[in-house]
Amino acid sequence: MRDFIQGVLNSYNFIGWLFAIIGFISTGAGVYLFLSGIGPLLLRLGNALWKREIAVFAEPHRFAELKQVLLDSKVFNEKNIIHIAAHNFDRAKGVTIFLVDWHSCQHNIEDVFRLRSNHQTPIVIHAKPGTIPIPVMDDIANRLNTDVVNFKGRLIYVILMFLITTAYEK
Repeated sequence: MRDFIQGVLNSYNFIGWLFAIIGFISTGAGVYLFLSGIGPLLLRLGNALWKREIAVFAEPHRFAELKQVLLDSKVFNEKNIIHIAAHNFDRAKGVTIFLVDWHSCQHNIEDVFRLRSNHQTPIVIHAKPGTIPIPVMDDIANRLNTDVVNFKGRLIYVILMFLITTAYEK
């Protein structure tokens, strides 16, 4: 009887060690998959929020509104939001994301598109529904990394998605 009990205890000991080894391997695989999958995404978002600047093309009062929307989200840093007036577009060179108020810059939209260094510089256009003529909207729709939004909540979402999906170059 004693040998039987000792045999059962030894088998439980073996099973315990087996499950411990499986647990360690599973934990290691989970950490590896997290670091290789979600880790780079989080690192990219962190770098984007910390380092990338947003150039806001707008009249002063519209800039104040859009800046406040960005700051109210508590996601963006105030020092990374730059006002670009219509007469001073050269300040936007080197900025990696453009936010354009359609009401303020509708006549200069081609100048804004020419300012971006490459197609990795996203342009987000904030416009009221129906204010952009159909031919201009078709032209905007055919450009890479460009989006038109009319809701302030969606504005935050679109900027965050562009920050994650477009390359950040030092």
